[in-house]
Amino acid sequence: MSKVDLTKAVLIVGGYGTVGAQIAEIFRTRNPEIPLLIAGRNRLKAEKLASSLGNAEGVVMDVEKPNQISPLKDKVAAVVTAVNDPGNLIMVDTIRSGIPYIDITRWTSRVREGIVYAATETMTHPVIFSSSWMAGVASILAKKATEDFKEVSNIDIDILYSLKDKAGPNSIEYVDQLGTPYDIFEDGKIKSVSPMTDPRMVDFPGGISTKTFRFDTPDQMTLPLISGAKSVSARIAYDDKSSAAFLSFLVRFGIWNIINRPRFTKLRRSLLYNPGEGGSHEIAIEVTGVGTNGRPKKSIVTVVDKKGQTHLTALGGIIQVERALALAGNTGMPSGISFPEKHENPDIALQTLKDHGVIVTS
Repeated sequence: MSKVDLTKAVLIVGGYGTVGAQIAEIFRTRNPEIPLLIAGRNRLKAEKLASSLGNAEGVVMDVEKPNQISPLKDKVAAVVTAVNDPGNLIMVDTIRSGIPYIDITRWTSRVREGIVYAATETMTHPVIFSSSWMAGVASILAKKATEDFKEVSNIDIDILYSLKDKAGPNSIEYVDQLGTPYDIFEDGKIKSVSPMTDPRMVDFPGGISTKTFRFDTPDQMTLPLISGAKSVSARIAYDDKSSAAFLSFLVRFGIWNIINRPRFTKLRRSLLYNPGEGGSHEIAIEVTGVGTNGRPKKSIVTVVDKKGQTHLTALGGIIQVERALALAGNTGMPSGISFPEKHENPDIALQTLKDHGVIVTS
């Protein structure tokens, strides 16, 4: 079981980025006594944020170079990556240094890759792949919603994304996966589906009713196994309804595959990566199955974060760091690979969301 050493720091790789900085700021307000290390390629940016936080230090770190964590292992309590770790160098070095590791940046194929790399190492601390939607917030709440079910037949996670919302540069790489088929569980079997297909109408808590389209998130593979749900699907819509319909058209008619080439990179990414100053982020989770009384049952959980998706992602990261280090009432967790929906006490995660202004209704 992992216990925090208050003399050691939480190291945030990509710590001055859009999400990383919010993780640092929120963690500082919740755990002022624990040091922070803000890591990135730019020393000035890292040191500037560290100075504003207090009890923090900026360090230079390059995710494309080996042995970036081990020189710091005597002063680090946990590592959270808020930037892509393309060669798994940060993850492997963290595991070998005997430090808890939390990753919030991977799409599904890279989660699988990370599991393979991690499984070949001797893990003495938690290795948490928390790259499900909003760093695992959706999957934690979906898993909690199944508690009053005897059998879970289906979980639908529907996302309403504001085109005015903030987004970090790592979102660009996720955009490039848009035309790639991916796997889900349907009726207890693995099935390959195409993104931006199979629309369904959803009423979101903010009053928008719109079609959502299939979207690749890692929880569609992990949540069925952990919750026992026979089928799990994630879909996305945009507050500009024409955007989702247009993207669906591009994917269904093969146009996205045509422009998914280096010469069209700027055009392709401009279609989805145009970050604004902020916008509300909404999630609707629907669970259907059989209740404990043996009768058909449906539960709906909605989530609204008026500070946007980067804020919600940062909170998801905080939940996992505090889980790994037995903070905020958490009792600790075993070593080895884990996922956000395996949270030992989801009520603690729910309270963390509410403490920071996230509206969760069920």
